[in-house]
This record gives sequence, C-alpha cells and structure tokens, in this order.
Amino acid sequence: MTTACTPPLTRGSRQGEPATGSMAGYRRHQRASEPPCPECRRARREARRTPARSPATVPGYELQVFAAVNTVVELYRMNRVGPADAARVETVLGLAEQVDNDPLNAAIWAVYRRALTALLQTTRTD
Repeated sequence: MTTACTPPLTRGSRQGEPATGSMAGYRRHQRASEPPCPECRRARREARRTPARSPATVPGYELQVFAAVNTVVELYRMNRVGPADAARVETVLGLAEQVDNDPLNAAIWAVYRRALTALLQTTRTD
C-alpha cells in the first residue's frame, strides 16, 4: 500500500530519499487526510520534544555583550561618553546580556536596539 510519505523529498539534506519518518512525511499524511504511519508519528513526536531552535544554535549567540562592550570602549576612547553617561552604558550592557540569554525574543531586541541607538547618538558635553 502506497502512502503519502513514500515519494522522495525534493529538497534538504535527505533530498531523493522517501519522506517516511520525517516531519515532511507527517505533513504529507495530513494533507492527504490519511492517518500517519508509525515512522512519521515517531518523527513528529521527536520534533515536538526537541525545541526548533535553542539559544545555543542561534547564530551570534553570546555575541551581543561582546559587541556592546567593544562599542562602549570605543565610545570612551573617542571621548563621546563619560561618567555622566554611566546609566545609558549600563542599560545597553544589561540589555545586551538579556538579548544573549533570549535571542529569539523580538521585544528585547527592539528595546536593546533603541537603547544602543540612543547611546551612539550621545555627545559628551563637559
């Protein structure tokens, strides 16, 4: 008996292999309105147990603090920030750490970018 998951995959690392036992195969069963085979059910179960992306697999993970520190050092070197800007500097560094801890959180990225932009526009006046 032929099921929806038996035709070969057309892209990805398993291109040319049957979709049986993969999430693509499971989705093919769904589109064909047929019950999934045991291999495809197992693939779906495994996919649901494992997060799609963990922070450790996101490109740039733990790089925002490094980049923020380098930016602050350069701003101090260029004499664009001083002791009066300590609160802005600490805000940027703290938000960079939050971004590294939760890189998939778009809201934290938005606040971090605004704080970084505000710090970069700071001109020292003393």
